Amino acid sequence: KNDETNAIEAINTHPEMVLSSEDFVLLKINWVDKAKNIFDILNELNLHEADAIFLDDSKSERNRVRSVFPNMLVPELPENNVLYSKILKNLNCFNFDLTIEDKKRTTMYKQNAAREKEEKSFTNKYSYKDWLKSLKLELKVEDLNNINSKRALQLINKTNQMNFCTNRYSEYEFNKLKKNKNFHIFTFSVKDKFGDYGLTGVLVLNLLKNKIIINDFVLSCRVFGKFIENSMLEFINLICINKKIEQFSCIFKKNKRNTPSTDFLEKTNFSSNKKNVFLWNTNSILKFPKFIKIFYKNQIVNDSYQYKQ
Repeated sequence: KNDETNAIEAINTHPEMVLSSEDFVLLKINWVDKAKNIFDILNELNLHEADAIFLDDSKSERNRVRSVFPNMLVPELPENNVLYSKILKNLNCFNFDLTIEDKKRTTMYKQNAAREKEEKSFTNKYSYKDWLKSLKLELKVEDLNNINSKRALQLINKTNQMNFCTNRYSEYEFNKLKKNKNFHIFTFSVKDKFGDYGLTGVLVLNLLKNKIIINDFVLSCRVFGKFIENSMLEFINLICINKKIEQFSCIFKKNKRNTPSTDFLEKTNFSSNKKNVFLWNTNSILKFPKFIKIFYKNQIVNDSYQYKQ
């Protein structure tokens, strides 16, 4: 709560200020109710209230935000601000072991704001799919390796909405899974004309003799809805075709927050005789969206793609 001009000047010129205005994804500097500003920020960044932390030196403001967002972490802060850093470190909710994606997070959010601004102006004249085509989306598929492993585990453990099986792994459990020869783990990175979304998807497949079972299907909400999820299913389908496997399946685990997964799965050509079991035949799966270029092992995936484990 302040005058925006005065606040920006203080942020950029105060000798003890360690951040600049460029370090913030969003700035809401005004005299509006803070709960209203937070509501707008969560919507603009596509975040759930449980994924946010509210820090304020005013007890009345903390109580106001708690009353509106009961699932948001709002820690008590002492009157002596010298103690703030110690309290924040003891919250045990900040991850200081940063991945490449973590370090680019601010830039990625700003790029996404530019996308959304263009989408609003573009879809006034054209369809949503036309806008997606204009993005020039590229999807890079990689086998799990030492470089992307930490980010893959992070994504599995923190993703809620587009997460078919909602498995959570310790580092020990994930390393054990990586060493199991029956499982193959793929990562999916996305970029478009605005920039790089980073590693946003993970597939863990249980490769059996006659079928493939999806052990984990995870996709960040930052790219969900751009047909990346369709492409991930199609990638599994290509593996089946090349291994002469006729079907693949997934045991879906429903929870309070993965309703988008249910909605997506219901729109695919699946068949099942059991509750929460989805089964796809290789001849009925959705095809790759033609406007997405998909790369695996430095080649564009197409009908002649040959999968080799």
